[in-house]
Amino acid sequence: MTNKEYSELKDLVNNYPTKHQEGFITKEIKDILKKEYPQFTLKQFGEKLGVHTGMLKDGDSITYHCDVLTALSCLIESRNMSSLEWD
Repeated sequence: MTNKEYSELKDLVNNYPTKHQEGFITKEIKDILKKEYPQFTLKQFGEKLGVHTGMLKDGDSITYHCDVLTALSCLIESRNMSSLEWD
């Protein structure tokens, strides 16, 4: 992925209209995949996301923006997360 492509992906993730400012609920991840990356499934996304830190808020499980960005990057580039990307 070029620097420009990564920057555009980062802007998409960071500016996506999420229910909670802290990050994405599952429905929002499904929506971003369906709208922007229909070639990928939620299962594939979850495999790239792996074990990650999240939070619960108002009964919603939230995945942080940085983790969504990393998982999408890995999907697009057909690679696994590096040890430097894992939190």
